[in-house]
Amino acid sequence: MLCQLVLCGLVLAAPALSFGGDAANTKIQRPFLWKITRTSTADSAAKPHAYLFGTIHVPNKNVTQLHPTAQRAWDESTAAFFEIDFLKNSDDQTAAISLPDGQKLEDLVPPDTLQRLDARLKKISPLMSRTALPNAKIAVWPLLLGNLDAQMRDLGQLPMDLKLFQEARSKSKLVGGLEQATSQLKTLVSLTNEEQLAFLKGTLDGMDDDDAKNIDRLSLTIKLYASGDAEKFRQFIDEDLKRSTISDELRDKIIQGLLVDRNKLMAESIAKNMQQSSDRIFFFAVGVGHLVGKDSVQDFLKSHDMTIERVSADNSGIE
Repeated sequence: MLCQLVLCGLVLAAPALSFGGDAANTKIQRPFLWKITRTSTADSAAKPHAYLFGTIHVPNKNVTQLHPTAQRAWDESTAAFFEIDFLKNSDDQTAAISLPDGQKLEDLVPPDTLQRLDARLKKISPLMSRTALPNAKIAVWPLLLGNLDAQMRDLGQLPMDLKLFQEARSKSKLVGGLEQATSQLKTLVSLTNEEQLAFLKGTLDGMDDDDAKNIDRLSLTIKLYASGDAEKFRQFIDEDLKRSTISDELRDKIIQGLLVDRNKLMAESIAKNMQQSSDRIFFFAVGVGHLVGKDSVQDFLKSHDMTIERVSADNSGIE
């Protein structure tokens, strides 16, 4: 579950676009779904294939139901792999985001920044406080804040990834993860304390700016995800990162670690699993931020003798 909480930060934070912010009646119009085949297989009819699906790590009911096209791919699959194996890696995830025993956030963060963090938590829910949450490292808090906001709006609901994980196990599909819990946040937690503080302050600045402008980024993100427009979604992410008050150098380091490096590792894992279990039809589900723009998972898959084609929304073929 902590994987769902921590790793959606870059997806949830996004600039305001021209459409409205109310996500109450949003429905998925076009799924982020690609078909993967091994390019060099001689017999085209026998080419093993898999599906690559972009999820959004929020529990909003309008984006946790699969589009019919994605549902058909899901039903066809015999194996389901996610960013991590939620059952096996949850304890490792908790360890990866947590401060060492005996260390507290108060030891590392100036009082004024702590006050801002506490105030932001109260805005998410009057009952929320740091003491009831993981003793997370400084750089994890920007990601936690976005996820906590999403969870509090839809209490008791599960994000799509976790729902699919549970369903896969109930249907006896092979389940697994493409990463280790420690590799997901390696870049963030290895930043210097100064860099982690800059990331936290920049996030709080952006959230305060949103409040002043009455911008609801979560609703905007949900609506854009539902539209299925990959180009606009990447622009959505890029513009927000540029909008941050952090330095260009730190921004580039975060993008490289949270997106590019992980995309490369996930592509390697996808190729390895497809090669080792060519009799299976895999359904790989990862955050949509990993599947849009330059240096996406698809880009790296091409170097592994893979052909990647987006599936049309009406399931009539490949776009």
